Amino acid sequence: MVSDSLTRDRIPDNLLQAKRVASAQYLSRIEPSGLISASAASTRPEHNVVGVGVGYKIAGGVLTSQRAVRIYVERKMPRGSVPEQYLIPDAFAGVPTDVVETGRFRALPAATPKEQARILPVQPLIDRLPVHRC
Repeated sequence: MVSDSLTRDRIPDNLLQAKRVASAQYLSRIEPSGLISASAASTRPEHNVVGVGVGYKIAGGVLTSQRAVRIYVERKMPRGSVPEQYLIPDAFAGVPTDVVETGRFRALPAATPKEQARILPVQPLIDRLPVHRC
């Protein structure tokens, strides 16, 4: 198990720099090509990468103590089915990468304003029940 946590103020500079490099490469704005449908799987990272973060690497389903740049993808594909030029590198700026399948992120509906979200108190029923006296 990992003993130290990666809070914002404790992330090493080399890890932040590697995240910046990966973010610039995979999260930059691109023009939609119209060639990929919403349901088609693409091996191109610019179509599949949905986020970049930092954390601990997971290897074989086990959390390790190795810090990594985490590349979040809509669908993780077998390494052999991805053309070489589209593979996510094993490291950015000397920091290992970890590819994590997350699916597509979707925005949640906006929160209801407080004045519209009034919750009425429960009305007691005891005073509405008929009373039978013996």
